Amino acid sequence: MCLHGNWSETAFRWIVSMSETTLMNFIQIDFPSDNERELYIALHHQIWSDALLNRLAEMGLVRKVLTKTWNKDNFRVVNCLEYKDEKSMQSCLELINKEVVQNPLSEKFTMKVVNNRCVVVSEFEA
Repeated sequence: MCLHGNWSETAFRWIVSMSETTLMNFIQIDFPSDNERELYIALHHQIWSDALLNRLAEMGLVRKVLTKTWNKDNFRVVNCLEYKDEKSMQSCLELINKEVVQNPLSEKFTMKVVNNRCVVVSEFEA
């Protein structure tokens, strides 16, 4: 069964074999002010601790990146998380909910969160 529109199973296997990453999660977070965004960035490594990232890596997290939007008139960061497969993503999301979403530091921020879970369908690496 193909889960990706008109893509054949062979094409899907080729696409996901391009890298370790098959699933991505983009968590867009908007803050009411630049001060609030900068405070979140400053505290980011306390919320996403090395111990937590190591546990997530053992569960199948391949990569995590925090980005800061600079070309829009907003106060946004985006957490990009890459997983090796669906099982890894599900396991990681449970831990992220417990350790990040419910973290007392996270709860101190006023933020609008939009979560986009994506399947890698094309990739280029230089």
